[in-house]
Amino acid sequence: ADDYLIFNAFHYRNAALMEKFAVLTGNAEGQKKYHQIAEETKRYWNDTFTDKETGITKNADGSTCDVQGSYSIGLNCDVFADAVKEKAFAHLERTTREGNYTIQSGFFGTGPINPMLSKGGYPEAAQKTITQTTFPSWLYPVTQGATTIWERWNSVLDDGHLSGTMMNSLNHYSYGSVVEYLYRDVAGLKALEPGFKKALITPLMNGKLKYMHMTYDSAYGEYKVDWEILKNGKVTVDIQVPFGCSAVI
Repeated sequence: ADDYLIFNAFHYRNAALMEKFAVLTGNAEGQKKYHQIAEETKRYWNDTFTDKETGITKNADGSTCDVQGSYSIGLNCDVFADAVKEKAFAHLERTTREGNYTIQSGFFGTGPINPMLSKGGYPEAAQKTITQTTFPSWLYPVTQGATTIWERWNSVLDDGHLSGTMMNSLNHYSYGSVVEYLYRDVAGLKALEPGFKKALITPLMNGKLKYMHMTYDSAYGEYKVDWEILKNGKVTVDIQVPFGCSAVI
């Protein structure tokens, strides 16, 4: 995706977060300042990087961008104008489908792909992406013997040798960001109150994954979500909520 598209999306997100922090700390002057920055940045981003009719992303020079990462980043930063947001979700699904449900973005755009597909109403596309084994994908390294998350999809080559590319860690966080999707969407655990004092649990069951066993140590204790699709088609679900907490299921 276009560098300026990425930078300005994050600039908007940072300003929007600072506005929220200012409200929480009773800083009226700061709230006003960051609200203005956020509004100006969002207006600039949409005028510069999106087609107002189609929602298709553009580069800073006005040429067409229209790549997977431009939509996942823009949607995750919540910078798309309301008028084109649903179109942006559809474009994310389209670019993912056209890429055979592989990952075509860099570090910034990769983590949000699956959560944004699910949020936009395309859970099946997210499921196809998380179970894809074709290069580049999360499970491709597994076909090459990986037991950790690599820095690159092809850190180890087909012949078993390490890639000669610089910066080639075999235990690296960035692509591991997909775990958030597994917790929030596949297991379905989302906080409704700070510290998970109250939670929303909406498992996204996947016939290809077949089961999910998740535990999360919150500030109030351990949450547990287990679901399994049995061979007869029936589903079992086991949910554990910490003492003194509540959940909407």
